[in-house]
Amino acid sequence: RADIIVADSFSTKRDIIEYYGVKEKKIRVVHLGVESRFRPICNVEEYRLKNNLPSKMILNVGTLEPRKNVVSLIRAFKKLRKEGFKDYKLVIAGSKGWLYEDIFREVGHSGLQQEILFLGVVKDEDLPLLYNCADLFVYPTLYEGFGLPPLEAMACGVPVITSDTSSLPEVVGDAGILVDPTDINSLCESMYIVLKDKELWNRMSSMGRERSRLFSWDKTAAK
Repeated sequence: RADIIVADSFSTKRDIIEYYGVKEKKIRVVHLGVESRFRPICNVEEYRLKNNLPSKMILNVGTLEPRKNVVSLIRAFKKLRKEGFKDYKLVIAGSKGWLYEDIFREVGHSGLQQEILFLGVVKDEDLPLLYNCADLFVYPTLYEGFGLPPLEAMACGVPVITSDTSSLPEVVGDAGILVDPTDINSLCESMYIVLKDKELWNRMSSMGRERSRLFSWDKTAAK
């Protein structure tokens, strides 16, 4: 019955056409934006200390559910530690969703209970501080309609590794590293490369900030 359907990515538009048989001309793609509060913040040490966050951390933000593919991230993190990155901890922020039990089972099997921190729900106003505490943002999700967390991380100047699936290539472009989210070795190798190569880290930080400027809520509203 709708005259126009607004989709927040070309990926979602394709899904609507495929699964609902809607005519293409009826669907308009309008990307989401990122708030200006997501930006590099110089002094986050007070926040880090207050929340017992490690000095070196790999961050993931999202609901704990199968779609977010956290089990693969934990396996890749375990491999990364075997490659010599034992001073980094994996920090996961987000509420428990459906079928989250496998995630905690995987942590138990990995023997990394002290190296993986679950923060639960982080206050919305604290998210920019959390992103700025991270050395790397890793988001190996299996499917996203848009994917705000990688965009927020890029706006904060944190290098992003995410999936080459669904909408994420549209959001991240060439500013991040895109991997097959089911390939544990590729995930580990990408983390290894970024954390090892400071020049690459700086380049990705700069490109991420630049890329994030293409997405604003003003643009979204105008479109």
